[in-house]
Amino acid sequence: MPRRTARRLVNAGVDLAGHAFLFRDAVASTTGNGTTVDALPFLMVGSETARVEIRGGWRGQTLSSAGLNERRGVLESGIRAGYGGTVRAEADARWVRADGVMYPFAGGTLSVSGSAVQAWAQAGRWLSPQLDEVSWSGGLGVAIGRQSTLWASTRQEAPDPLYWNVARRSWSVGVTRRLGRAAALLQPQAPRGGGVVVIELAAADAPGADISIAGDFNRWEPVAMQRAGDTWTVRLTLAPGVYSYAFRSGDGRWFVPASVAGRRSDGMGGYVARLIVE
Repeated sequence: MPRRTARRLVNAGVDLAGHAFLFRDAVASTTGNGTTVDALPFLMVGSETARVEIRGGWRGQTLSSAGLNERRGVLESGIRAGYGGTVRAEADARWVRADGVMYPFAGGTLSVSGSAVQAWAQAGRWLSPQLDEVSWSGGLGVAIGRQSTLWASTRQEAPDPLYWNVARRSWSVGVTRRLGRAAALLQPQAPRGGGVVVIELAAADAPGADISIAGDFNRWEPVAMQRAGDTWTVRLTLAPGVYSYAFRSGDGRWFVPASVAGRRSDGMGGYVARLIVE
């Protein structure tokens, strides 16, 4: 349930996830099956560059193997705070209650997001006498075209109060593909062969005065826009290509209003817009 203005962003909802799986234990020569379910309501308050999110809910699993059936559930709550745009830092705190015992967790994430490359690193630790394992992960993603990303990551997993898995390390390589058509591109487009592109922004969607624009086309160095009535305008001479860009307010905040065609998530809690010049 989103509510957006030029200065504020409030989101409330619920993260739902469910998995079903089959397995075979080669050592014990047994087979089994299981399910996992997560239901975590959340409330996020913030701007395009800074946000605070609180959440709390239930996670559970069922497991059947060798004639034994097991069901477990935990209550989880947490708070997460983040700041930044291209470079973003986040702090995360969680509390998991399982079998009458509280297990706190603290961690942080640092990420860098460019137009074609994203990198991230994460580390955290359980802070309980019964569970004090460290977990960490890191990865790199490279855009392939407009809707695909090639990524690789490595992860050190700590035991979880729901599963009580053994500590383990894993490596992953994959391709993520966005389904459906690409987001609408900014209109109007420049003529074929490049040329002058006029980008407009409604003053009602701009936080304050002194609005500028920056993107791949100028190495993300802000260029001042001109106010004409109820619209901020800039004229750019661009060569053919596909560009990502965003607007910047006078106090240094980066933003892309929902009214801008071609807006998409930058994957780090903010937004960029996509422009194509033929």
